[in-house]
Amino acid sequence: MDNQNSTGSAQEAEAILKEFRIYALVVSELLEKMQQMKKELSKHGIEVQLTDMQTRLITQINLHELVERVYQKQKQYVDERWQFSNNVPTDLPLVEGNPDMIEMMIDFLMGNAIKCTYEGGKIQISAIDEEETVRIDVQDEGLGIPGENQDSIFNDNPTLALVRNIAQSHGGEVWLDWSVLHQGSRFSIRLPKKDNLPNKNSCVCEE
Repeated sequence: MDNQNSTGSAQEAEAILKEFRIYALVVSELLEKMQQMKKELSKHGIEVQLTDMQTRLITQINLHELVERVYQKQKQYVDERWQFSNNVPTDLPLVEGNPDMIEMMIDFLMGNAIKCTYEGGKIQISAIDEEETVRIDVQDEGLGIPGENQDSIFNDNPTLALVRNIAQSHGGEVWLDWSVLHQGSRFSIRLPKKDNLPNKNSCVCEE
């Protein structure tokens, strides 16, 4: 019995260590990117501190406008070789959260879709009102994910691990809704609407 407990504890520790290394890699990459952006802003006479991102308060977010901003950032990569559609309704109910984190989450999923989509393929982001929540779908016509990798995709991919963390910190969830090899994938996010966010302080990073 003791051997079984020891084996279980060792496996649990190994799983935690694996997840820790994933987050450490993501944080390292993000900090490096933020430092680069800080230098670029300095060239334009704008000085910022990295703590500025941490103190951003929760606000109401228009997802149609947010998706459009993400598209404008990614536009240099989405040229005539791909087709992009923002199918998020303009009258979709607002969600509440840290706008930088929500934008980062959509940006990561869209960037992933661009990398995986064949030339001429479609990338579309849509959303629906689910009464107490809003569901966002990011779909591509790309490589697809092998069946044996689908269950562990959020543990094996550092970017998707961060996406999951952001969604959960906002009282939501993210999952791989559909994927077929050589046909594409659809990732889905569910977020509480503005009046249904549990523990509104949970997704604000503190200094």
